[in-house]
Amino acid sequence: MKKETMEYTKAETSAQTQWGTPWMWWGLGIVLTALAHTRWNVGALAWIAPVPFLLALRQTQGWKSRVWVGFGLWLGWTAAVVKLITAPMPVFLAVMFSTPIAFFLFPAYLIWDGLRRKVSPHVAAVSFAAASILGEWAQHTLTPLASWGAAAYTQVNAPEWMQAASLFGMAGLSFLLYWTAALIEASLANRRIFWRHSIIWASVLMGIWVYGSMRLSISSHQTKETTLVAAVSTDATFSPDNLPDKKQLTAINEALFQRTREAAKVGAKIVVWNEGATMVSPKQDKLWKKRLQTLAKQIKTHLVAAYIVPLTLKPMYYENKYIWLDASGTILQEYFKHEPVFGEPAVKGTKPHRSIQTSFGRLAGAICYDYDYPKLGRAHAALKIGLAVVPSSDWLGIHGYHTQMASVRSIEGGYSLLRSTRLGLSAGYDSYGRLLAQQSFFDKTNKIMLVSLPTKPVFTLYNIVGNIIIWLSGLWLMFASFLAWQRRTS
Repeated sequence: MKKETMEYTKAETSAQTQWGTPWMWWGLGIVLTALAHTRWNVGALAWIAPVPFLLALRQTQGWKSRVWVGFGLWLGWTAAVVKLITAPMPVFLAVMFSTPIAFFLFPAYLIWDGLRRKVSPHVAAVSFAAASILGEWAQHTLTPLASWGAAAYTQVNAPEWMQAASLFGMAGLSFLLYWTAALIEASLANRRIFWRHSIIWASVLMGIWVYGSMRLSISSHQTKETTLVAAVSTDATFSPDNLPDKKQLTAINEALFQRTREAAKVGAKIVVWNEGATMVSPKQDKLWKKRLQTLAKQIKTHLVAAYIVPLTLKPMYYENKYIWLDASGTILQEYFKHEPVFGEPAVKGTKPHRSIQTSFGRLAGAICYDYDYPKLGRAHAALKIGLAVVPSSDWLGIHGYHTQMASVRSIEGGYSLLRSTRLGLSAGYDSYGRLLAQQSFFDKTNKIMLVSLPTKPVFTLYNIVGNIIIWLSGLWLMFASFLAWQRRTS
């Protein structure tokens, strides 16, 4: 960043309070972005993480400084994603994730920078928030990166704030975070700005907090019908590069069957294996299904058995699926993972999502990465389910964090969630995103997690209005652009 590209804008310097240097803001922006996101994050920092980059833009001019700010945003996100990298994941995976995240978020900074001189600070702040959530929406709609990097995920440990997802989805909470950051930046540049425009902002934030607190408090005093469910973990740790032999598979399968029987024996109405719990050859798949039918019939319990069927080994190409059986042993569904992780050589599921009606409620299922897409959670909510079961497989670097991400779908859709996870955290959440049980794959346990979950859906506004905040954000940016054009022509 050359000195001449980081000069303060003279017109702004005369009217605003300037403190700090662009380089200082640039470095602080990288640090805050890294600390605010992914695992080991400090959720409170997410409310201010964009501020330094916005200040750096305000205090400089010229395209070179904009490139540096974009580069800083990328560095911050790369550092954030590096926190997720543990064996066997390669380090370059951080760049594969951070690059598109920064690519979709940086335009919001440029839009804000282009508007702030031509419209009021309040309009510019809302425009930054609107452009940011449009970037998040474009990412999980147009790319295989799903919703990784969404600002709302930084608040998964703040249940009151997370209830905002029941109103306008994940995007609604992200909007609040970005809006707050932009207003803080404006107040640092001109203290009068904050007091002039803080009433609306403070009223909205207070309203959301009160809503979230009351929603949690009221629901905690309501009587609910619950069902005992079980997540059963496998001993399998195989990967495409390290496939198990016949002896290992026999031991894995025997353990799965034994744990399934134990879970059913204590009263679990449904037993859910984790993603890729075992591996079955294509020639043996038909016989394997018969074994599963016999098991479900014996234990008189619904069974969601997830496993891998390798179709070819070189190159590796497989079916990543689960078989859903009822208590009579009837196969109700054969589900293929709808959203394989980019680079995952798996058959992509294409059949429409459907629910399973049981004596204890209406249920539906998905597999792991599927639930990183808000659209899939909305599809389940449209089926009016009370419980989603999600066989999953993670790695140590995303242990816990990925499960928390999935819980946002339950808040948005108003249903409970059972996530059975290999190499990660199995957990049960109610429809308010409250953690009711958890079990780590890496702990020394019997690998059976039992939890009583509500199986009746609850109302959420998001199920009615859907992505209305996305469309309103687009309209707002058109309105702000018109104001800027009108001022320019006048």
